[in-house]
Amino acid sequence: MNRSNSEVMSKPCLCLDIGGSKIRSAVVTHDGRVVAWEQEPTCARNGVTGVFESICRVLDRLLARNNLNTSQFEALAAAVAGGIDMPNGLVTQSPHLPDWRDVPLRDMLTERYLKTFIINDASAAALGEHRLGVGLGVKNLVYLTVSTGIGGGIIINNELYLGQSGCAGEIGHMCLDINGKEDVCGNKGCLETLASGTAIVSRVQTELAGGEFSILVERFKADYSALTAEDIGRAASEGDRLCLGIIRQAGEYLGIGLVNIANIFNPELIILGGGVSKLGEIFIEPARQVLYKRAFRLAGDDVRLIVSVLGDNAGVIGAALYAYACLDSANNQPQ
Repeated sequence: MNRSNSEVMSKPCLCLDIGGSKIRSAVVTHDGRVVAWEQEPTCARNGVTGVFESICRVLDRLLARNNLNTSQFEALAAAVAGGIDMPNGLVTQSPHLPDWRDVPLRDMLTERYLKTFIINDASAAALGEHRLGVGLGVKNLVYLTVSTGIGGGIIINNELYLGQSGCAGEIGHMCLDINGKEDVCGNKGCLETLASGTAIVSRVQTELAGGEFSILVERFKADYSALTAEDIGRAASEGDRLCLGIIRQAGEYLGIGLVNIANIFNPELIILGGGVSKLGEIFIEPARQVLYKRAFRLAGDDVRLIVSVLGDNAGVIGAALYAYACLDSANNQPQ
């Protein structure tokens, strides 16, 4: 006997957002409220086994600290950075999760916890922003997450566009320079090598090692291995010329990516999310200027560039919405 929609939605979802640098777990209700969350470093260099241990650790901590068990959830929804074979529940590859090739994450999580649905992290965030965030009421939008890497999610005519095999939206791996720096995906000159948090940190580290002046020299005592984009943003906000220049240049490269998005998809809205977007206008304004200067006039006139309002929760909220939609669809299938 099928359950009613209200029964399907009576329990929250247990959710994950698995990125290259951190894993976020959360309890998300059917209306998109995040009522509890935990976070854990991904430890991506530890391979599949090490990352899965981090996943289990952050889920177990969330359950324990909130006195919860898996029977209290409708499903587990996992947003994952990388290519997803959605019908088979596989993470086919993930540039920021080394050694992840055809990993059966859906079945691994189902076996340990409960019924699991997996989706690309940026696609999940796009869905979250479209249904409950800044994209509410917008028919066509592209969500761009700029963090350790760069990913994208696409909404066309109010529907999440996943492509033939579920891996649409790898915007960070569009090639901008065929002779450029090699990317973790194996290609060269990807947008990700020019405008991601990793790219910004790498560029600053190179300049500092070459003797360029910055207030970071005194703060890090010539050991820049722990330098983060947040550190660079803080220095830029204090007027550091090196950091300001590199952030602005990364913003300009991002703007070229935005021009391509505008010209190809002609969206009403491009939403920027991810940790690097928190650098604010010193990063976003150069991107905005390039977008409106270089996009086809009609595409440029149509599109607005806005920062995510769901922030760090966009991925887990979107993953929950995706899981509820899958459950609802299955529930309404004729028996």
